[in-house]
Amino acid sequence: ARGIYAVITHGIFSGAALDRIAESELDRVLVSNTLPQGEHATACAKLRPFDASPMFAEAIRRMHNGESLSVIYRPDAFY
Repeated sequence: ARGIYAVITHGIFSGAALDRIAESELDRVLVSNTLPQGEHATACAKLRPFDASPMFAEAIRRMHNGESLSVIYRPDAFY
């Protein structure tokens, strides 16, 4: 493997979670901003928040218009 990454939807990071991540073999932890992550990202250099709002907005728009949701799961859809 060239790198080890984790992707987290709702990062709570309680207790010693950030210390464990910092000391782990993980290269990067991607976490959505569905919960505020500013302080966590400052405390742990491996943490990279990403904005989930474009995906949610597109999913809501597609559901409202009766369109397929499968397109939002393409790797190039938002990022």
